[in-house]
Amino acid sequence: MQWLQLFTHMQGPEFLAAYATVWVAFFVVCLIVRHQTDQVSSDTPVIPETDPDPYKIAYLRGGANEVLRLATLELYSQGLLQKEEGKTLRTVQWQRKLDAELPKTLSPFAKQAADFFSVARKPTDIFGSNVASQFVSEFERWDEWIEQEGFRIAPSQQSILNLFSVGSATLFFLAGLTKIVSATLRHLDNIWFAVLMMIIGSVGLLLTRSHRRFNARGRQYLSGVQLINAQYRHAVRDFSVESNTNAVAVGRDQQASMIPLMAVGIFGVAALNGGPFQDFRKMYLRAETTGGGCGSGCAGASAASCGGGESSGGGASCGGASCGGGGGCGGCGGGGCGG
Repeated sequence: MQWLQLFTHMQGPEFLAAYATVWVAFFVVCLIVRHQTDQVSSDTPVIPETDPDPYKIAYLRGGANEVLRLATLELYSQGLLQKEEGKTLRTVQWQRKLDAELPKTLSPFAKQAADFFSVARKPTDIFGSNVASQFVSEFERWDEWIEQEGFRIAPSQQSILNLFSVGSATLFFLAGLTKIVSATLRHLDNIWFAVLMMIIGSVGLLLTRSHRRFNARGRQYLSGVQLINAQYRHAVRDFSVESNTNAVAVGRDQQASMIPLMAVGIFGVAALNGGPFQDFRKMYLRAETTGGGCGSGCAGASAASCGGGESSGGGASCGGASCGGGGGCGGCGGGGCGG
């Protein structure tokens, strides 16, 4: 135990230098482990899709909540939602236009969202509803696809990262606490900088274990999908809700009506910046960037998956995939990583 006695009796500057060196060593080890868990060895190349299912990509980015956000947009883009004044000041609620017939082309997700908004509700209330529970089988099918493609960090790998991060933070905290107790017993009062280092350093080490909705392979796939489908992000700015409502009503231009769904499903609500969906974007962008839209958690995604830098994480969610991942992360999130 001589090393412990030597450590606790170090002079202030010497201790702080040694303590900082220990933190750097722990932090580097945690980053190495984090990097290793992020990688997936696979001989199968990542092949992005052209015109993918926007709901599936939204789920990859940020989870179930991203799917609910997209279902609400489907109603909004077809003029099926109207704004109602809430009971409290500055509260906005949406309600489905009950006198408007639901188009047969609506997705099952949008039909459930239409039932939910049959009464006036806040847009983000759908995240805390049971609408997502109606699609458990669909989510399980997408989860299986994500696992098969190797887009998600395996639970065993995440457990290893948690072990290193929590273990390093615990050791670092105990080392600082030992020094502080020793200094206090010797009636030394210049301990506050050591206290700050102990707290901030321990939190920093714990942050390295942050859960990401998908791994590097997942982010590569999402970035590829965003790259080859970039036209939707530009086309949504010229989209007309009124024209789309009329087109859907007479049963034509189905492809054009998919533009906002593809844009938000692939890039997140930040893709609506500068277009005709500012009300929708304002309602949901804050929920997405604070992690509410990430569902299962947002991913630490690449910049390409952040939906233009206005929202964090995977694919316009912290999913990055965080956030997902959801999501996020995509994501994430992810979708996806409630409101």
